[in-house]
Amino acid sequence: MRKTMITMTLATLLTACSTTSGTGPDIYTSGFDNSTLVEIAPHGAACTTACLGLGAQWNEAHGDEAFLIVANFMDLVAILDAQLNIDGKIVDLEPADLLTGQETSSGVRTSTKGFRTTLETIEALTKAKRVWLRIETPTGTREDRIIDASGDTKAYHAMKRFISAVKSVD
Repeated sequence: MRKTMITMTLATLLTACSTTSGTGPDIYTSGFDNSTLVEIAPHGAACTTACLGLGAQWNEAHGDEAFLIVANFMDLVAILDAQLNIDGKIVDLEPADLLTGQETSSGVRTSTKGFRTTLETIEALTKAKRVWLRIETPTGTREDRIIDASGDTKAYHAMKRFISAVKSVD
């Protein structure tokens, strides 16, 4: 019995640390215009110097345009701007919202903001060897690793699942 408990505890801990775990994308039909939507909630990046995350939404009615949902976990802060560094290419993301969404759930404070981008940019992120996310706040910049030589993250794998779901609809 004790060995079983230890094995179950270790399995749970290893799963919690896995970068490939996380929720899958939701695919549904819009009641507004009958188009198909794909969305995935923000998943955490490396959480080294800051704890940032990425989620995404795509509506087939908007073609190759998509939204990246940028999250700042553990802190309520205005997200003013965001950039991706994809294999050395800096991509400025266009804010889709004026305000930053903020919520506290189960003691975790989260700030989120949508940014317009293209499916091509998200797909480039999923094929890159090095991706970092930087946000600008009223008190300065924060940045976090999505993938590099140090390893990948839940955010990276969430974007892979998102692109796969979008392609399954196309």
